[in-house]
Amino acid sequence: MHDYNIERMNLLEETPTTEPERQLYYVAKCQQHVQALEKRLGRNVSCYVETFGCANIIATQKMRK
Repeated sequence: MHDYNIERMNLLEETPTTEPERQLYYVAKCQQHVQALEKRLGRNVSCYVETFGCANIIATQKMRK
């Protein structure tokens, strides 16, 4: 098992090419951008995401009819 700590990632290096390091790199980058935005705005920011379920399941159900 690996100990992945995004706080220790060096964001000045090139983007990793292997998973999950690549995903964690982008999570750390997003955190960096959000922190900068919050500092610039002087407040916390938030986000709302609404999902509509898996499109593949809907397509599969239609194919079975």
